[in-house]
Amino acid sequence: MAEVAIILVTHNSAGFIGPCLSSVVPSGADVVVVDNGSLDETREIIRQYPKVQLIETGTNFGYGKAINLGAAQAQSGHKYLILSNTDVVYREDTVSTMISFLESHPDIGITAPRQISPHGGWQRSYGDIPGMWTGVKDVLGISSAIRWYRRICWPRRVDSRPKEVGYVFGAVLALRREAYQQAKGFDEDFYFYGDESDLCIRLRKMGWKVVFCPFTEVIHYGGGDSTRLDQSDKFYRYLTKSHAMLAKKHLPLWQARAYVWLEKLYFQRLALGFRLVKRISRKNTRKDASLDHRIWVMDVCTKLLAEQLSQLNASEPKAGSLGAC
Repeated sequence: MAEVAIILVTHNSAGFIGPCLSSVVPSGADVVVVDNGSLDETREIIRQYPKVQLIETGTNFGYGKAINLGAAQAQSGHKYLILSNTDVVYREDTVSTMISFLESHPDIGITAPRQISPHGGWQRSYGDIPGMWTGVKDVLGISSAIRWYRRICWPRRVDSRPKEVGYVFGAVLALRREAYQQAKGFDEDFYFYGDESDLCIRLRKMGWKVVFCPFTEVIHYGGGDSTRLDQSDKFYRYLTKSHAMLAKKHLPLWQARAYVWLEKLYFQRLALGFRLVKRISRKNTRKDASLDHRIWVMDVCTKLLAEQLSQLNASEPKAGSLGAC
């Protein structure tokens, strides 16, 4: 695995980095960790793995910029890159299976494994690129219905075959270094969220295929760093801003506006649904607290998307690169 470099980004990841490194170091790949100014014991844990290269930024660069820094520091002889969150535990064969998959399909630029929850449940591993149809599916509940179907049918009838997709989720990405360099890495304007979608869109434009690999899987805990420590609306601001940035970058302005408006409507619908569930359900302190939190999240995202829509409405028209979707 000398031709493979695994790039990890940490930020207050003490609860996850140990199991993650223990699962990837045995693969024999070169492992580079870029620490984005952790304030906990993350770096001390990393230093317990002498074969792992640690790069300390001293500040939080954001995910994309940190990945680009790690890839630049990795040896140029690496043919493949695996870009990864730290709240992930790899199976014994994950790295070798993804690399074999890429080697067998020279037209694939980027791939990703199946993601499962710590309890073995289904998780989303890929998605659609932003566009009018994506927004309509969200508002009408089609996207939710598809996710519900995949969850209840897991694992026998779901995600068992490779397929070309809009984008693969960024918890773990495996790609050719050639494709990464051709795309000039991540767009560092995406500070948090949306960067893997943007990368996949650009790779597809360059002629590379984006393909989901179902032959191996990783356990993905989710929210493995600051998202569990920060209970403010900061990460929802990153999320909604990335939605709008992605749409504006790759769609004609009128479609970007329509997409963000549809996403705002989607979160409004979810908030209304949770309010109805709370009204008709029996009083339960724990359940009510969970519903209250979900309602708060949906209301925050609705408000923030409204702000992004106002900014888009004030923008000058400029044609995107995807056309009608």
